[in-house]
Amino acid sequence: MTRITAMIGAIALALGSLAGAAQAQTAPKDFGGVTLRVATFPATWAERIRAEVGEPLAAVGIKLEFIPGTSAEFLAKLVAARGQPAPFDVVEIADETYPDFRQGDFLKKLDLSQIPNTSLLDPALFDEYHVANWLSEPAIVYNVDKFAAAGIPAPKHFSDLADPKLAGRVLVADISVYIAYYEITALAYENGGSETDPAPGFAALKRIAPQSATNSMATAAQLVGSGEVWAAIWPAHLAQRLAHDGINVSVVHPVIKGKSVAIARGYVGIVANSALQDAGQYYINAILAQHVQQRFHTESGLGPVNRDVQRTAAAVAAKDRAGVPFSKLAPEDIADAWWPDYKVINKRDWAKQFQRALAN
Repeated sequence: MTRITAMIGAIALALGSLAGAAQAQTAPKDFGGVTLRVATFPATWAERIRAEVGEPLAAVGIKLEFIPGTSAEFLAKLVAARGQPAPFDVVEIADETYPDFRQGDFLKKLDLSQIPNTSLLDPALFDEYHVANWLSEPAIVYNVDKFAAAGIPAPKHFSDLADPKLAGRVLVADISVYIAYYEITALAYENGGSETDPAPGFAALKRIAPQSATNSMATAAQLVGSGEVWAAIWPAHLAQRLAHDGINVSVVHPVIKGKSVAIARGYVGIVANSALQDAGQYYINAILAQHVQQRFHTESGLGPVNRDVQRTAAAVAAKDRAGVPFSKLAPEDIADAWWPDYKVINKRDWAKQFQRALAN
């Protein structure tokens, strides 16, 4: 057994015992065989949730039904169903859509005493209307060998991707996905702008002259992995996937607004006119438990919100060939993180500016 394998085994054992303690905080209940409709991401993510919490929830009388889609699609369904029965009970909420959910009064106020595992989260990751259940880190993922062969220094800032040698070799996130708001905000701050003045960010995006924009992790992995793209503005866990395939990649987390890492947060909330608040809160508490968060992290690469899992995961974080960790997801990193101020972002206007910046 290698040292790293032994360490992972010890961590798993520790998390298993901690998980029992966390689960014990919620008294056993019988929900009577209700069907909890969870609006979440398609395919593998929904099945990962079912694999981790399906049986324990069934044991207390909660059946899970998944409704696939995106946070924006779920918001549109709630708008269309206003005044009618809820189309689902629990909903995944992206950072950029949360202000719209709140403005439309689409979320039920939570009783956090019934979600005791929130005590294991940084206070910035939950409130009385939504609770974070995963994290990611928009950053620069780049091919070390391609940069070295072309004589391009390792990037320190997002704006460094405007190097003429990289024209047509950079992948960016499409405006349809949350990562784009990070890339534009970061480029704006690096060039004298901000969320309220994004024009310098869009100008910098145009100078980068990206190869393309995507909203797909699979596409990002394929383009960087094939060598067609040398750098991508994408969540750091892409590097873990590429390194597993033998690609010599590294990750740069540029400092923005004096903060050392960008953290994107995915949330869950309960729909305002759902009749299953108690079952929904039980579900939310279950997906925050240590063993569940650990499995979400190890199986998907997404960052855990549970601080105990963050500490243990940081101890065995995947590293580049120089020994530098790809991710910065320890609790102290979360406390020093930045994210865009979505309350002042005009998403419709940003979408138009984004398309203009990418147009030839």
